[in-house]
Amino acid sequence: MVMSGIALLVVLGIGYTWLTRGFFSALIHLICTVIAGAIAFALWEHVSLAILNAAADRGFTSFLRDVAWGLGLALPFGVSLAVLRVIVDKLLPANVTPGTAADYAGGAICGMGAGVISAGILTISIGFLRMETEFFGATHVSYNNNGNVVRGNGLMIPVDRLTVAFYGKLSEQAFATNEPLAKWHPRLEEMPASLRMNFGDGKARNTIKAQDFNVVSRFTVGQSGGNLQDLVNDRWNTTPQNVVDSYGKPYPPGSYIEGFVVNFLAGSKEKEGKTTIGAGQLFLVVENEQEGKRTTVYPIAVSSQAESTGQAGFARWRYDARDTFIASVGGAAEALFAFEFVVPPGYTPTALYVRGIRHVVGEGSTAQPSAKFASSAQRDGFIATLAGARGGSIPGVGGDSGGAAPGSNLDTSQAIKIEWGRGAPGQAQVGAINPAGVEVTNAIGFTIQKGTHDPLVIDEENNRNLLVEGEKVFEPDYAQKTVGMERSLRIERFAVTDDTVIVKIDVSLPSRTSLLGQAAASVDRILPPLLTDTNGQSYQPVGFIYKDSTKVQIRYTPGQPIRALTETPSLSRSRPDQQLTLIYRVSLGVSVNKFVLGSKVIAEYDPPFPLTTRQTGR
Repeated sequence: MVMSGIALLVVLGIGYTWLTRGFFSALIHLICTVIAGAIAFALWEHVSLAILNAAADRGFTSFLRDVAWGLGLALPFGVSLAVLRVIVDKLLPANVTPGTAADYAGGAICGMGAGVISAGILTISIGFLRMETEFFGATHVSYNNNGNVVRGNGLMIPVDRLTVAFYGKLSEQAFATNEPLAKWHPRLEEMPASLRMNFGDGKARNTIKAQDFNVVSRFTVGQSGGNLQDLVNDRWNTTPQNVVDSYGKPYPPGSYIEGFVVNFLAGSKEKEGKTTIGAGQLFLVVENEQEGKRTTVYPIAVSSQAESTGQAGFARWRYDARDTFIASVGGAAEALFAFEFVVPPGYTPTALYVRGIRHVVGEGSTAQPSAKFASSAQRDGFIATLAGARGGSIPGVGGDSGGAAPGSNLDTSQAIKIEWGRGAPGQAQVGAINPAGVEVTNAIGFTIQKGTHDPLVIDEENNRNLLVEGEKVFEPDYAQKTVGMERSLRIERFAVTDDTVIVKIDVSLPSRTSLLGQAAASVDRILPPLLTDTNGQSYQPVGFIYKDSTKVQIRYTPGQPIRALTETPSLSRSRPDQQLTLIYRVSLGVSVNKFVLGSKVIAEYDPPFPLTTRQTGR
């Protein structure tokens, strides 16, 4: 394995270097390395989160998102070791030679010790990078044939495991702190490999920001006793599920299920606009205080919305095969998942990790289980009603974008009621296919010439030339230059999934849904303009088309929805040449009833317009 080879070379290289320099110098370097490692692990989460939060969703600094956890460990270690070496070399400029044999032996031992720590931190840091699941053979965890996440052999020389164990002990003894490494990360060496167990063999996102999800509640199943096999069964799948612990062994009698309901917000989405979660990207740290043991467990199942309309309720999906990934459905801004973990008897959960972000169990929403189910049947009944657990919230309540919940505390005093399609006498929209200001189509509205589309990403399969994602600015007369172009060179439609529909809302000055209207005038631009449906789900824009006398600008980023009005071009009443159309991907089968900005309803659609037709050309 390549990673094992890298670790071996680092250990031997550092060991040989300090063997030649003597025992005293090697001992000083080992002490510096131990201290630098302690500083690195103490600062690791803080530095990583700072890097992660500094990373933009798009643009040059977006790459920091993919390297945050690795850089957050390697950077403090490298800087600390360099500073310590400079200080020590100034204070102790001379060497001590106790004798040739002892000098070489002591130098080798101390050098090898420093090498193990350095190699351990290096391999952990590299493992956190956004790489393939099997990257360099650094696979401490993998799937067994039944989809359980189990521990593998790791590196031939387990420098990372030894380093974590060493600093785990120090964090509770010589370097004891109130928040020891051993408490929160008893199996830290597994975390890099588990985060790479994502959709697309490591190509999907391996990080998430703390503000991109929240833990809604916690529940238990069978905590008072029961047969584990009965607890893991469910009404959606009558086949028994074969679950084992991370060592590949059956769970002991008395094991029960801990469940956590997690609401993923817009920032958690992949580039295709879905939130996709595998069993390796979450884990639960559990502790047996009486025996002083800690370990990590991985989810065995997850419950989520079954269909995009929101009317079919939730269903339970098992992690019972290799590379099983559960994705959100439709285009809603939020995606609710309920994860289940098997916990051995005598153990209690202390922390839930979601793509590396820690949620402390026992605080806030998980201070106590919100429900305790004696049987799987009771749990299944709860799952079927999970659609109401979101509370119909628009992203922003609790820290996303500052919106309000549809139907609760919304100000409709200045809302424009857009009546359409009824055919009543005197109505402006008699017989209309869509409400005023609304287009339901995946047509871009103008032609983009293939070959001049960079940096836009297109899907060329079957010569469809669909716009997948990206942002680009064109000259104002660009559309005129592409008239009559050969069909094989035309890019004319947005790519959408089978369970979503493109809805375009005109928010320009002349439109009835203008963002320059009275209702929107008093709302802060840090809020996103949202569409809501009759099921209480909300949808953020995934892009826009902007035109004025100087340019044409298009943005289509399903994986990075617009979370603030500041991400769109500013409109002015003094510029009648401006046209701005917001692009939404809405769940197929729902009916849209409101256009909302913050707590202000800009427009109400009467009746709500249904999205029941699949688009063509995809």
